Amino acid sequence: MAKLIESAKAGDSMAMRVVLEKLIPNQKPQLPPLAITIPDGSLLERANAALDAAIKGEVSPDQAASIISMGNDIARLKEYEELEKRLIVLEQKAQRS
Repeated sequence: MAKLIESAKAGDSMAMRVVLEKLIPNQKPQLPPLAITIPDGSLLERANAALDAAIKGEVSPDQAASIISMGNDIARLKEYEELEKRLIVLEQKAQRS
């Protein structure tokens, strides 16, 4: 690290870049918390509500996409849960046979 800093001080632009990246890491943009109401209903209805909020300018398109993505994740988790329940039932039937 000392040699890298020495090179940066000597004008090595690549060394400068590496040192700066270590001192000031890349920052990810963070979206502010949302203050919109997503109605109860199906995941599709909730996704449509997020899309409508983006169209109306109540949230950014990125925020709407995040909401919809979370809904997709929930749907996938529900599918896994249902598959697990079905597998348990099938295993119990197989043990009884």
